[in-house]
Amino acid sequence: MECPRIPHNDITPVINKAANRRLNAIFKHFTGSNEQAIPPLTGKVALVTGATRGIGRGCALALAKAGCKVYITGRTKVGTSKLPGSIDEATEAINAAAEAAGLGGSCVGMYCDHANDEDTNNVFNQLLRDNHGCLDILVNNACDAGSGINQNGESWWERDTMEHFDNHTRVGLRSHYFCAMLASKAMVERAKAKKRSNNSNDGPLNGLIVNISSFGGMKRYTSVPYGIAKSSTDRFTRDCAEDLKPHRIAMVSMWPGLIKTERLLMGPRGDRISKSKAPESPEFVGRAVVFLSADENGRRTMEKSGKVVMSHELGAEFGFTDVDGNVPNDRVMKALRGEMQSPPSFWQANWEGFVPTGNDVPLVRRERTSSTEEEQTD
Repeated sequence: MECPRIPHNDITPVINKAANRRLNAIFKHFTGSNEQAIPPLTGKVALVTGATRGIGRGCALALAKAGCKVYITGRTKVGTSKLPGSIDEATEAINAAAEAAGLGGSCVGMYCDHANDEDTNNVFNQLLRDNHGCLDILVNNACDAGSGINQNGESWWERDTMEHFDNHTRVGLRSHYFCAMLASKAMVERAKAKKRSNNSNDGPLNGLIVNISSFGGMKRYTSVPYGIAKSSTDRFTRDCAEDLKPHRIAMVSMWPGLIKTERLLMGPRGDRISKSKAPESPEFVGRAVVFLSADENGRRTMEKSGKVVMSHELGAEFGFTDVDGNVPNDRVMKALRGEMQSPPSFWQANWEGFVPTGNDVPLVRRERTSSTEEEQTD
């Protein structure tokens, strides 16, 4: 059984392959661009954690402008000169952008400290109660930005407490896992109901979970706790995706490039970064989420489930640009895939005196010697 869809602002478009083709043809005719029109997601329900600013806010903007009813969480009630913005201000801005887009999107802001399980449970309880148990998209973005970075020249072994570790792993790893757990319960229940009703689990996705991660899960970056949080996020994405695959629920780990966040633009390199064509806007990452969710039959998105995806690669695959028409050109991110094809260095036994004790030589297939026989050698 499908979740009942409540039209936003009385807009109920029919989204199908032919409609998308017409939409793209009109877009190209009037703009002369080969960029794909942003696909509509009217009627879908999304949750974006940590969306007061930065990547979370950009994802919420893109989803709301595409027509989603977006719930956002944040813990900033009053902004400061060093870190402007609040959950109420973000909600107002996203609603204004959604109204201007005209696809029926909206935004509901909720105060939440994701270090507190009760707060997180309250968010999911309200969202599912408001939407008849439906949740289509979860973007896990909340993190304790800035914590864990070496300060005043202190190395990790010089810290007096475990606060630098706990901040990164409690909000940004544990909170991602907990939100994924709560979202999956609702998504799997919907998938089972759909299968009972239609005797089939084919068709569009039954859910999408995007865990915002970083190349810090692969390379040393900012701090040891940061790398632990990101590499662990990538790993739990892989393992959880296996369990969700039979239900046609996709889970990916998203690596953005350098992002023009408010925090970064206010920093010492802000002016240079704002003028550069290499970085991405926060909304560019959101567009990647929109295209993954809009995959008509779910095939392309399910192929990526359990894997690391990069926002700039998805832009190239699906044909979308940044909000200003720019195609981000982050050479650091573009160089990562080549390195990712080899095992991590800490897996490789390349020290002097190493003696292999297992079957370390892969099977090598030889040409068939007869129609019924094939030799293999270790």
